Amino acid sequence: TSEVTSSLDVYSDLTFDITVPSGHVVSGYVRDQHGYPLQRVDVSINGQTPNGAYSGTDVRTDINGYYEGVVAAGQYTINLDGSASFSTMGGTMTSSGNFMTFVAENVNVSADTNLNFELTFHEVSGTVTDSNGVPVPNVEVVAVAEGTDPNYVYSNYNVLDYSDANGQYLFKVLEHSDYRVVVDPPADQIRLITSEVTSSLDVYSDLTFDITVPSGHVVSGYVRDQHGYPLQRVDVSIN
Repeated sequence: TSEVTSSLDVYSDLTFDITVPSGHVVSGYVRDQHGYPLQRVDVSINGQTPNGAYSGTDVRTDINGYYEGVVAAGQYTINLDGSASFSTMGGTMTSSGNFMTFVAENVNVSADTNLNFELTFHEVSGTVTDSNGVPVPNVEVVAVAEGTDPNYVYSNYNVLDYSDANGQYLFKVLEHSDYRVVVDPPADQIRLITSEVTSSLDVYSDLTFDITVPSGHVVSGYVRDQHGYPLQRVDVSIN
C-alpha cells in the first residue's frame, strides 16, 4: 500500500496513470528470552518512500511468532503491540488492559529485510495484605512502565492481575526499571484505598514484591438545612 502522489491538481478532466510500486518483504520473529514465540502481537510498519509518500502495513504474528509484511522502499518505524492478549509457550500474558509498544525507528528498507525482536520477561509475585497483615483477595494489582528502555527507543507497557483468596498475585512483565505499581481494592473493602505503592520497582529478574494496601479513614456526616431537615441526593466530593 502506498501513496503515489500528494499533489494531484484537478481543474479539468485528466488522465492520471499509476505505476504501483513493487514492495519489499519485511519479516522476522518475535520471541521471548527463552526463544518461545510470542503469538498475536500486532506489528505495524509505517514510514515514507524516498519521494515522501506514505507506505505501510499492519500484520500479526502467527503461532510461531512470525510476521511478514510488504512495503515500498523507504524509511520506517516499527511498532509491536500486544493489546490482543498476546501469548507465549512460556505463559500467556493474561489480563485486561494488557498492552505493550516498542518502537524501532529509522529502519531503512531497500530490499527484503529480516528483523527479529527478542523481549525479556520476568515474574513478579507476592501477597497483598491490609495493615494488620491479613491477606486481601480480589485486589487489582497493576504494574505500569513508561519511557525509554535501554533496548528500544520507547516503550509503554502495563499488566495487571487480581489477588486470589490467599491474597497472592503473579504476572509476567517486561524487563524494565521504575515500574509504578498501583493497587485498587474491591468495593466491599471500604477502608482500603486505591493507591500507588511504589514508583520505582526495578525488574531485572524474577522477584517477590509483597504489598500492604493502605487503610483509609472514613469521613462522614449529615447535610441539613437551617431547620434540621435532611438534604437528600447531595453529591459530596472530598478532594
